[in-house]
Amino acid sequence: MKNGLFVLGCISLAVLVGCGGSGSSSSDDILGGNGNSLTISGTAASGAAISGGKVEYVCASGTGTGTTVSDGTYKVTVSGGTLPCLGQVTASDKSVYHTLIAADSSGATTATANITPMTELVLASVAGTDTSTYYASFTSMSKENKTTAVTTAKVDAAQIDVKATLSDAGITTLGDTDLLKGTLKPGSSTDTYDKALETLKTNLATGGSDIKTLSTTVAASSAASAGASASTGTGATSSTTSSTDTGNLPASLQLKPKADSCAALRSTTYRYVSHYGTDRVTLDAEKLTGTNQDGQTSYLKAVENDPCHFQLFSNRTFSDTSPVDLMVSPSGFGVLRSIDGPNSGHPSLAVLFPEQKGLNTLANAAGKFNALSLEATSTSGSYAGHLIQIELGSTGTASSLTYCGVNNDWDTSKCLSLTSTEAAKAVGTLSVNTDDNGYYITEQGKTAPGGKRFVYKTGSGDIVAVTTWNDHSFDIATKQRTLSAPVVSATGTNSWTLAQDSTLVAKPLTSSTTTIVSVADATLVTTSFVRTTVTTGLSPTDLHSETLANNTPYNGFRLRAAGTDTSVTPNQSDSRHVQLPLKGVGVTVSLNETSKRFQLSVNKPN
Repeated sequence: MKNGLFVLGCISLAVLVGCGGSGSSSSDDILGGNGNSLTISGTAASGAAISGGKVEYVCASGTGTGTTVSDGTYKVTVSGGTLPCLGQVTASDKSVYHTLIAADSSGATTATANITPMTELVLASVAGTDTSTYYASFTSMSKENKTTAVTTAKVDAAQIDVKATLSDAGITTLGDTDLLKGTLKPGSSTDTYDKALETLKTNLATGGSDIKTLSTTVAASSAASAGASASTGTGATSSTTSSTDTGNLPASLQLKPKADSCAALRSTTYRYVSHYGTDRVTLDAEKLTGTNQDGQTSYLKAVENDPCHFQLFSNRTFSDTSPVDLMVSPSGFGVLRSIDGPNSGHPSLAVLFPEQKGLNTLANAAGKFNALSLEATSTSGSYAGHLIQIELGSTGTASSLTYCGVNNDWDTSKCLSLTSTEAAKAVGTLSVNTDDNGYYITEQGKTAPGGKRFVYKTGSGDIVAVTTWNDHSFDIATKQRTLSAPVVSATGTNSWTLAQDSTLVAKPLTSSTTTIVSVADATLVTTSFVRTTVTTGLSPTDLHSETLANNTPYNGFRLRAAGTDTSVTPNQSDSRHVQLPLKGVGVTVSLNETSKRFQLSVNKPN
């Protein structure tokens, strides 16, 4: 009987405390937590204290609610609560801000978490998606998934990224302040956290942005980086799809002053790159002035009824007979029709984009890239278009290379695939250029670099790389991706196009509207689609339909095969045309192989 009672007692008690020395306590399973209450406290503020705000928490185990008092402080009790937790506050004006507390294996019964626009950005960085959606979905996650989703390492890394973004935007008072746990005293003239929140509010207003847009950008950039790391383990991606065709500004730029006629043009330092070299330009978007490294100032004039199109003059009277045209895409990447270099009197193509620090690491340069180039030939003063697919390793050398247009006749259907040894020799080695926040490219056996490369990361996390060579060759590249099928729409995409011929002379600027009419089969990677194009700036105006194929001739490219549109009068002949959409940038690079033109099309703002 004693043995029987022992077994029966063990079975009865197992529900509460387990049985035997090796079993774990199951009170966690019954109570949804550790059997204790978790008390969370902190301060909610958006600059000013959030008074009377409803505070809600959902944790790995347990939920709780509370209300902020006049100074923004709050205390929430989560019965049976265990970390990690996500929290949110709803202010009286219906504004919602989120926060988070990382997983803790110590069984802590207290935790601290501020709730501010800055903690909103930290959660966006950790989640990589919309914070409200993530908060709502957190409830239905398993306890194990919650614990792995919100770790100390992820939260710490997110804080570093967010503080770097804020610092780049001029919010530099935070120092070592912990955005989640640090002291926050709203209204205090000496509190560094409060000062930073006030500056953030001011910068958002000046930049014409809001915390929701900023949070979305931080999430998109974080998701792109996470996808790249998961794809290759090196921070490079071999095949990704951008979250947006047109792209948006990086988060730090959204906090800087903008031009009245163009939200994508911001006050910051820009990198100018052309066939003839590179320069650093400090731009004042409000005053519409740009000053280069030599102290020369250009004056920008907005083109009437054409937002984000500017003309650059050498004086405030705007009296130059041949001003430079500047078109800025929604991502902040600009294209210029500029007078530059030895081609005096003839405009040529150049690009301009915000300079970013910390991107020029060899790890960031690694991965598979697609590129279109305009390269010097053996004929003096002549350049030819090429299609390039290249994979770079973590040491800055090429491991593979497909090079199309081998005869310098613009025919990219003729390609050459090189071995790793041949590729490394043909391309040279990439090294970090600290002075210019870019890279050098040095051929094997040589000590002096033959080219300079610069990169720009958009708000959607997409990368564009631009290279200028000593022989005036020029190329634009992006991480290799699989293009998604377009969507049929009655609303067209408006863009500017700048074309340059084989002697580096840029043609007059044109404007186009393209409308997707039909898609053959959206499930096919290489699906074809028909679009109509109306181009002004030509004589006569061009109106025709054209058929293009995605991920042709290679993944990430788009091909318009040669053909004739007989539905228009006179009939429109289409030349073979290879395109490289820079997804997330709002720019498409093209080679018109028949006309022998290198083209950049820039999306106009919506």
